[in-house]
Amino acid sequence: MQADYRRDMNHNYLILQGEAEVDTASYQVRMLAGNTIEGLLPCTIQGMDNQWFFYYEITSRQSVTVLFENRKLRKEEICLLFTGITDILMNIQRYLLEADHLILDPRYMYMDVDQAAIYFCYLPSYSKEILFSFRELAEYILPKIDHQDQEAVVLGYGIYRRSMEENFNLEQIQQELFRKKEKQSPPKNEIPEAELRKKEELHQEALRSFFEAEEEEDEKHPVYSLAGTILAGLIVVAGIYLAYHNRLLPRTYILAGTGILLILAAIGSWMYYRRRKKELEIPEEHEETEMPKVRKPERKEPKKKEPENEEQEEELWRVEKQEEEYQNTILLGALDKTCHCLVSNIPEFPPIRLEKENILVGKLEQAVDYCIPISIISRLHSKIKSSQNKYYVIDLNSKNGTYVNGKLLEGEKEYELMEGDEVRFADVVFSFK
Repeated sequence: MQADYRRDMNHNYLILQGEAEVDTASYQVRMLAGNTIEGLLPCTIQGMDNQWFFYYEITSRQSVTVLFENRKLRKEEICLLFTGITDILMNIQRYLLEADHLILDPRYMYMDVDQAAIYFCYLPSYSKEILFSFRELAEYILPKIDHQDQEAVVLGYGIYRRSMEENFNLEQIQQELFRKKEKQSPPKNEIPEAELRKKEELHQEALRSFFEAEEEEDEKHPVYSLAGTILAGLIVVAGIYLAYHNRLLPRTYILAGTGILLILAAIGSWMYYRRRKKELEIPEEHEETEMPKVRKPERKEPKKKEPENEEQEEELWRVEKQEEEYQNTILLGALDKTCHCLVSNIPEFPPIRLEKENILVGKLEQAVDYCIPISIISRLHSKIKSSQNKYYVIDLNSKNGTYVNGKLLEGEKEYELMEGDEVRFADVVFSFK
């Protein structure tokens, strides 16, 4: 099977040509050309010199080999991959298409990162037993599994073990996938322990907030407490005066009671003063305290000594120049001349340091190594590859293209960079240094 890539205006195409002759009047070809089957790449058929070529549109989509060349497969990505295979097999069965014409080669399986969908190529002139193709794909995935993700390991090896069985079929893969999904969700009648713990924490927090609110209410109205104390004191004084004026009690009792009240008032005032002083000096534990601001002493610049002769003047100039160089912060790695990079003509974009074997460039921040957040940049726009001290740029079927010295690159083809080359991602220009 021959494969080629071509770009036409803002579209990228994968061109496949099978080894066998194509009967354009066959049911397989007519169904593929006349229908849009979900899960298959849009396909058009063109003939030239008694040969038929199948054009699959791959704009803004990347092959599985490119996406996971240096990345490990997690559980979610394995589920997406094999769920896509089971779905496409059921779809082509609805159209009565033969499954052996479906290509399960990772080079020709394309993923849309933004929509989390996978697309396949269906080539009528290609024929390979689907079960054998599936086993080869399972073997390809095994070494790429992220072994730190335990669920990914269990799922990947489980599907591989199923594919090696004699009576392997599609229903077994579906059971394996659905069994993993059922393990993820707890039974409806059982409440997870984490949820119970969260409810208990919310309950305790509500109680704590309630009691703290009551304490705050008491603290918010110290004026009312002071007014009540003064009112009680006035009532006691008025009672003593009435008792003395109407001679209800002996004079000695009245004087003794008045003295005791004065002593108690003095003690209460002293205790209140001590408590307020302590509150001001030591903040409560539950309140956040700010560190006191320490005023830095003003630095007095030493008076510069006037040079007495030319030698001293030259020495002072040399010392000032050295201090100025030390004060200027140098970017780490800026003095490293051995590291190549792509330097942008826009100051807001830092250089692309070519320190890794593969660097993905695009606007989808979570999926690339260098993000260019501009609408004209594709989610996964280009890849920069290094091999044996040589650097190559590869366009990843971007919508607005990648250019080197003004030349538009064809999709997924390597172009070696030379010193001083101008690399343009859509309209964003970088220079290779």
